Amino acid sequence: MWPSKEDGAEEFLMLHPNLRKLADEATPERTIAILPVLWSNEDWAKRDFGKPNIERFGAESRNWLPSLKELRHDESSEGHSLLVSLEIDDPPAIESGRAAFPRKMYVEIFLPKAAPKIDLTFSWFEKPVTRLPEVLWLSLRPIAPLAESWILEKSGEQVAPFDVVGNGNRHMHSLSRGFSYKDRHGEFLVKTLDAPLVALGAQSPLCFSNHQPDLSAGIHCNLLNNAWGTNYIMWFGENMRFRFTLEA
Repeated sequence: MWPSKEDGAEEFLMLHPNLRKLADEATPERTIAILPVLWSNEDWAKRDFGKPNIERFGAESRNWLPSLKELRHDESSEGHSLLVSLEIDDPPAIESGRAAFPRKMYVEIFLPKAAPKIDLTFSWFEKPVTRLPEVLWLSLRPIAPLAESWILEKSGEQVAPFDVVGNGNRHMHSLSRGFSYKDRHGEFLVKTLDAPLVALGAQSPLCFSNHQPDLSAGIHCNLLNNAWGTNYIMWFGENMRFRFTLEA
């Protein structure tokens, strides 16, 4: 079941009546968040990451979450299909010319009758190009109380999130397949087919802390960012599609 709410959160999520509950009102599943950020007072960091002179254009840090615009449902012999239309309703931000979030966003969900599985596709269209710093995430925060029970798959091997050396990147990973969780209530696997870069705990594309991540805050799949000129595209306005699979 996946009842929808107007604020973009789902009341609860179950793969199958006999399997574990993954979400409720206390741990809502958010679809996307877009967060412009600035991270350091060091001079080199300001020049490399800080988008010099953006203050002249009235830039401000904002976090947008989409709301439900329309929901369509269809059923076939194979399963249930949901098409969710999302929007960010912020006319002043759009009129200012400083908001670069996609104007059209869709979530396609297929729940097969033959297996405890969810196929999810997130698509966006009509995204303006901007030089201002931006990040777009798809975040997953299921009911998973044991932080040590998470496993990441990197380069074909299973890696525990807390088994990362000091001064290594403990908060961001590139995954070869996805991430999984297992406890006495069951297990599930999330395959992130088109968005291998994930942040653990905090929604940040640049987190160099040696502290361990807070996995109760979720795992965030990075769909887009222009935070670091060495690794990321600075100007981006293409239509995109990202596929995810959740299996239990």
